[in-house]
Amino acid sequence: MVQAGAKGSTVNCMQISCLLGQIELEGRRPPIMLSGRSLPTFLPYDTTPRSGGFVDGRFLTGVRPPEFFLHAMAGREGLVDTAVKTSRSGYLQRCLVKHLEGITVNYDLTVRDSDGSVLQFLYGEDGLDISKTRFLSSNQMYFLEDNYKAFLYRLDPTSAVSVLETTKAAKYQRKVDKWKKKQKQRLATPRIRRSGFLDYCDQHLPEILAKYSDNSHSTRAQAHRSVIDLWYSSSPMLRKEFNDKHDTVYYPTTSVLRPDRYFGSVPEKLTSDIEQYISTSPTFKNNGNQQTLLTPEKFRTLSQFKCLRAVAEPGEPVGLLAAQSIGEPSTQMTLNTFHFAGRGEMNVTLGIPRLREILMTGSPNIKTPAMDVPLLPLPDAKEQGENIKKYFSRVLLKDVLDSVEVWESLDRKGEGFYHRSYVIKLTFLDPKYYKDEYIVTPSKILEFVETCFINKLTAVISKEIKKSKDKLLKTPGTYVDKDSIPQQSSGDDDKDIDNEGMGHDSDDDSDESDVEEAEKAIKNKKQQVSYEAADDEDIEAIEGEEEEGKEEEENEKDTRKDNNEESIQLDMEAESMYEPLPSQKSTSMDSSRIEAVVSKNSHLSEYIYDAENERWCQFTLKFETGNDKIMMSYFIEKLSNKVVVWEVPDIKKGFLAESQVPGEEGLYRLKTEGVNMQELWKHSDLLNVRKAYTNNIHIIASTFGIEAAAVAIIKEVSSVFNVYGISVNHRHLSLIADYMTFDGDYKSFSRFGMNSNSSPFQQMSFETTMKFLRSATVRGDVDTLRSPSACLVTGNVVHGGTGAFQCLQKLVI
Repeated sequence: MVQAGAKGSTVNCMQISCLLGQIELEGRRPPIMLSGRSLPTFLPYDTTPRSGGFVDGRFLTGVRPPEFFLHAMAGREGLVDTAVKTSRSGYLQRCLVKHLEGITVNYDLTVRDSDGSVLQFLYGEDGLDISKTRFLSSNQMYFLEDNYKAFLYRLDPTSAVSVLETTKAAKYQRKVDKWKKKQKQRLATPRIRRSGFLDYCDQHLPEILAKYSDNSHSTRAQAHRSVIDLWYSSSPMLRKEFNDKHDTVYYPTTSVLRPDRYFGSVPEKLTSDIEQYISTSPTFKNNGNQQTLLTPEKFRTLSQFKCLRAVAEPGEPVGLLAAQSIGEPSTQMTLNTFHFAGRGEMNVTLGIPRLREILMTGSPNIKTPAMDVPLLPLPDAKEQGENIKKYFSRVLLKDVLDSVEVWESLDRKGEGFYHRSYVIKLTFLDPKYYKDEYIVTPSKILEFVETCFINKLTAVISKEIKKSKDKLLKTPGTYVDKDSIPQQSSGDDDKDIDNEGMGHDSDDDSDESDVEEAEKAIKNKKQQVSYEAADDEDIEAIEGEEEEGKEEEENEKDTRKDNNEESIQLDMEAESMYEPLPSQKSTSMDSSRIEAVVSKNSHLSEYIYDAENERWCQFTLKFETGNDKIMMSYFIEKLSNKVVVWEVPDIKKGFLAESQVPGEEGLYRLKTEGVNMQELWKHSDLLNVRKAYTNNIHIIASTFGIEAAAVAIIKEVSSVFNVYGISVNHRHLSLIADYMTFDGDYKSFSRFGMNSNSSPFQQMSFETTMKFLRSATVRGDVDTLRSPSACLVTGNVVHGGTGAFQCLQKLVI
């Protein structure tokens, strides 16, 4: 039944007879709870495949309850995706249809929009209709050979000979072939360019430059303008003499002779496929098949006539066909898919979210920007590639931090004044654990802590203390003189303030911190360990979950505070323990360095470091006592997850992998998370920057030009569908790419892209009707009633298909 194609697939057969396999939730194994279990039936931190979601049961004999539960989770995820992606893919297709609805093939074979603007001079770059090119591919030409007589009878070539020019295209094609053979070496190295004008410049430019005393940029520019003027002022005979030394460039036949008027005007790719088939087919090795009288020349003529019948017909609504070719396959794709592009650490957005990024939003800030550039074929390319990979990898302080130790104590300052002292010791990882991954060294890490981290930490703590004071003043039912906090408060008063306002203010503080955490989690999805990406519709749900979790976090914070209050005596012991620390300073410590660090921060009272190995540092921070204790370890952990020790701007991580591109066997490619094209130019001695590529189309357009952006659109959309085994014809993608780059800029299929449309009725039928109506009224726009939407509004025939022409009938009275 499966092999016949009636129903089911090989995967269904395997799940019935063999096993269900690994269960995946959003591309990952089932998550582990806080208890260390994936389900209550498994042991904590169980490493067996079953606990990780591997189902070794089959439907034929049944599955166990835990396996059934995990399988149900995956099934529920599929149902949710099906329900949600229907609206997403439907809206995507609607946007494509509304923008492309007026694009048709005209009688001159150009592809134009309803306002007459030319998008393509030949549809799909070769002018052929997709539905008629099946037997013109290289792997289907044997069908033309086997059915030669049937095609000859059906196509009737003799009827076309009387209305078409049959010799001009063949003569021109022979000139093209002859020129290609002669220019084979030059075509293989396209960077070598010569012309009559360049020869003239080589001869006269040195003479003109010799007349100037200096060799500045302005002088050279003036000399170049002079030689251009001299070239155009010379006689035509002289210019012809220089130009005759270089052959005329022969362009492809279809760009010179229209395929619908000149028989034999065939696209280059099809011409090469025909000649390749004739040279390899056993039938034509002995000058043809004697039974059917099929010779190479006759087969070539039959293929060219088949190509003529495959030319796209005028009136064909190719815009609507392109919209349907993208919209219909998008319903088969999963909503949120993150595909691992060759490396397990590197995520690439695919599926409908990626299509929305490319086609609908067109935003310069995409979710997963990436670069890909090959390394030059150098003898030590791999070693240098590893170094540059480390150069492009971002290093956070948490990545090189081994441990954090904090001792807290109360210090008396004068009579009745107290300061909270925090002795903080940061221990860094041994370099052997990160030297192969990161470019930083222990000295750089220590320097970063001294110059940046301590200042940022004190700024965060000061801000938190100020926020706590302001909340205390605003607490209902509590009156505290602002001037008495904390300058005129004694130790007992300070305790009273702590006792009276501790519970309420800590609740407010935790509330605000929770709200801040929720907002940051929404803005920065990387901080969420979630199995669903937060869309606009999910923000409210995330905020609701954060609100529900407030009580638990508040209780946890209260517990921490209680524990700290109970351990105040231990803090005093820790203070006495660290009194002799200054005497432990090594003579190798640089006193000027210590003084420079301490002098930069008013809260920093003491600083020592490991002068021998630079593996740790210790510093003391002092703050005025407030109404609430500060969880210093919490703020250090939070800040170490954010501060960056080393980074290349806009790049998170680098990867080195062997190239899978044909023709680059044995070479390596550098892939990065993030995009910074300017940084690549600095390493042109190692990287082949001419072949650099990024999935950010805006950067492609601004760096390489708008034509390169059109090619990138085709490549990116194709890669999205290729993951699912879906093939979209190149002609559809090229039309969409040409439409998006027609204005010289990257234009998306949205209401902002609709602003450039010349039909107010088509704009109003898309979205925001009143906005477009008001804008068209104020500007006095005119609608020529050529777009399909305008024709439907006014009751006219759509100018596409059979409505692309008008019939003139002779009136008989």
